[in-house]
Amino acid sequence: MTKYMLYIYMILITFLCFNCSEAPLEIPLDSNRNVIFNVNMSNYNFYSPNDSIKLHIDNNVYDMSNSDDDNIFSLTLNLILGKEYLYKYSVNDSLENLVNYRSLIVSDTENIVSDFYSEINPTILAFYVDMSYQIEIGNFNIETDSLDIAGNFNGWPSSYNNSENYFLKDVNQDNIFEIEITGLEAGNEIEYKFRINGDWDLAEFPGGGPNRLYTVLGGENILEFCFNDEGCN
Repeated sequence: MTKYMLYIYMILITFLCFNCSEAPLEIPLDSNRNVIFNVNMSNYNFYSPNDSIKLHIDNNVYDMSNSDDDNIFSLTLNLILGKEYLYKYSVNDSLENLVNYRSLIVSDTENIVSDFYSEINPTILAFYVDMSYQIEIGNFNIETDSLDIAGNFNGWPSSYNNSENYFLKDVNQDNIFEIEITGLEAGNEIEYKFRINGDWDLAEFPGGGPNRLYTVLGGENILEFCFNDEGCN
């Protein structure tokens, strides 16, 4: 080995030893992240407002709350970044009937969990109805009127009092009313109409007009309309 090659060899060995001697990176002080758990109970037929909804995670049990009365129970926990957690929800301490536990790995970005009770990856129908034109022409008062959906999937409820789980809400206060419906299977053909105040005389396409039709797809279905198909661009 020449003197020059020996010199290069010694530099390489020194470099490798220096790197090996470095202390491993320490876990940062802010290694926990907030995780928001949301579980939608609207698809669970045996749920009542007086029931206790809890989250079972990492050998701990936490009460969840429904502050908005929208059937979505929520809880925020401070969990370890990068760790995988297994969890389930319960009604009155009876765990949901799932084959496996749900799983979550805490990420460094926003951690928001949105689940449906007793379902994993359910088929979801998300309806969005723009009421702007109806408000403009005086057919709908956003302060006093309500909007619901009636169809063959919920028994064509005869009145306002029979459709309490099918009211649409103006979540973002933008005159667009919305609702998510689960429990339907891919391939189902549904018929439906939107109604003001649960009144068939104030439903879309009055005077025997056609029902809306849709064939359900697997996964998330997003359906956007203007009420009575009026005022859409």
